[in-house]
Amino acid sequence: MTGGGNANDDHHPVDLQRFNECERVYLETSAFNFLIENVGLDKFELTRAYQRKKGVIFVTSPVLLWEIMLNTDRQDADMMLMAAQALFDPILLGTPSELATRYLRSAYPRNVINYDVRSRLDWAGLWARMTRDFSVTMDYDFQVLLSKSKPLRDISKNLTNVIEGISRPANQTVDLARIFVTETFDALRDDLNGWGVDDVTAKFVILYAFLLLLAYADLDGSAARDFWLEKGFVGNRERAEVTEIFIEYPEIFLRGPILEMAIMAALQYRTGKTNRGAILDGMHMAYAPYVSAILSNDAAFLNHANSQPHYHSRVYHMSQIQITDVGLDLTEYPHDQKLRF
Repeated sequence: MTGGGNANDDHHPVDLQRFNECERVYLETSAFNFLIENVGLDKFELTRAYQRKKGVIFVTSPVLLWEIMLNTDRQDADMMLMAAQALFDPILLGTPSELATRYLRSAYPRNVINYDVRSRLDWAGLWARMTRDFSVTMDYDFQVLLSKSKPLRDISKNLTNVIEGISRPANQTVDLARIFVTETFDALRDDLNGWGVDDVTAKFVILYAFLLLLAYADLDGSAARDFWLEKGFVGNRERAEVTEIFIEYPEIFLRGPILEMAIMAALQYRTGKTNRGAILDGMHMAYAPYVSAILSNDAAFLNHANSQPHYHSRVYHMSQIQITDVGLDLTEYPHDQKLRF
């Protein structure tokens, strides 16, 4: 994937002002697909302009772009990227790794967002240019992206074994994840019980730490690598080193982006969703503290909102959204929402 330069060099002052002042609406992948089918690519630019006038912007993340680029139908992937260029704002939210490490570095253990939520990766600048100029595209290697996603795909296929600690023939990554989750959970069991964290959610916190900080299973793992360099570690991480995260930052089980992911994934897991969707759905929920609303066409997100009181007025199903001649009219949008954990 091409990029180059500082990502923020490509952000016009008006982009930053709009990002800071407007209500941010995040579209989970199913909501994005719903709009493509029910609004149409030809209306996306008009929808974006209409919402901006209302003080609303649609923001996206590397998680959504990663899902688009991993689409095996290359023509469909290109169409979806064009749709994203037309609908979303220039400023890209950070990767799960960026947000998790910034939280640990700057905000832990407080319930504040005192860190930048924008992606600082080079290709975030490319994304900003793409939203202003449709002739600019992403030049990426599908096989490289597929390779980066392999740890996530392998673990997803064996998610029950990893969470339940069931030893079955798989591969090295799956075995390492299972052992890491089991041993870390057993070592912290008494503390977790004292904090009131349920077993499944706690195991997903540990699993996401493994994926992001040890396996670098993100669209770009540079934020995690930089985090370890700051701590004086060079080269590949060992299990024991990553385990120190839970000793140095125990309240990672009580708040922060990784917990946001884990709560959603645990809900999916309990309802029988044990594939890649459970882990990716959790990654989308990492953005909940940084936006005013999340839209999804997946009933699991509505169930999540119903089970988490602080998301009752923040997570919406597309059945609650009105489609108009200009695309999308957020008639029930909660204008009083503020950015907070």
